[in-house]
Amino acid sequence: MDPSELILVPRLGCPHCDALLETLAPLTSNAQVECGACDRSFLSNEAIIPAFSPAPFSRDLPAGFGRGGKLDQVLLSAIEMLRSHVWALLVTSLFVNAVWFAVVGWPSNFLIGQWRFMLAGESTDLGSFAALMTATFAVGMMIAPMSAYAWIVMARLSLHICRYGTPRPVSVAAAVSHWKVPFRSVWQISVLFVALGVMFATIVVGGLVVTIALSLWTDPQSATLIGTLGMGTILIGGLFSMQWLLWPSLFLIADDRANLTTAVRWSVRLAREHRKLSLSLVTVYFLLATLGKLFFYVGEVVTIPIAIIPMAIGYLKMTGGEQAVDLVCIVTRSVRAC
Repeated sequence: MDPSELILVPRLGCPHCDALLETLAPLTSNAQVECGACDRSFLSNEAIIPAFSPAPFSRDLPAGFGRGGKLDQVLLSAIEMLRSHVWALLVTSLFVNAVWFAVVGWPSNFLIGQWRFMLAGESTDLGSFAALMTATFAVGMMIAPMSAYAWIVMARLSLHICRYGTPRPVSVAAAVSHWKVPFRSVWQISVLFVALGVMFATIVVGGLVVTIALSLWTDPQSATLIGTLGMGTILIGGLFSMQWLLWPSLFLIADDRANLTTAVRWSVRLAREHRKLSLSLVTVYFLLATLGKLFFYVGEVVTIPIAIIPMAIGYLKMTGGEQAVDLVCIVTRSVRAC
């Protein structure tokens, strides 16, 4: 075999649907590849090579594209992965929750108590007020990066487990290697979280303004009821919609596939093209995350791995990250589906 005929890239873009495909070995220029996203075949020399062309998903997707797998298949694979790698996932989840609680959770609870104490009029010292404001600002600045760090750690470990169906349980020592993450990923997801926070804060402020305006035309009790119900509906609907449209972007950034703006653009297109699977995964995640919060931090330690593994598998299916590669008997090692 002439080495010049090999395409030495680990990822190829499907020319039919623009999904980003994973390969575990070099491909010859005439090797047949089957896309795991749209189930169509193409020759490797027809693929989009990310290093020499605009990123995948840069072109319009064909009508009817959107087969990223079924929810029952994803959940069955997730159960298998959870059973095989439960200790690595639980230890990592315990670690990220402990870090988040130490840096954000406990200080926030302490500051809330101090603010209640001050607003009750039991402390009017100007120095105490300034110190409390400074501490509140410092803790507030840590919410986004710590949340981003916790997400990235869990996402990278989940992708490591699910990408090729790791045959042996990931040891705790191997899981620890995923606790160190690139700063650029933390920074980009932090910016996304801050942008979403500002958007929802704007909705809250707008709801308060509308409620006050309504109170001028109707009785205050009715205005408060209408404003609360309306704002609550918008917030819940907006939160669910943003999770549906943007959750793939978190994996794209954690997986080092794209920067923030590109990840958001790809994410919206992936979520829309795979709307059935994406909506199902977000619903499962939303319910599990809500259940975990009911049991505070202890519940989240358990529910976070259960919720994120199906999303990792769904992400790999939607991006073609798991696929069968037919190397025409030249290379026998193929990508193993989760």
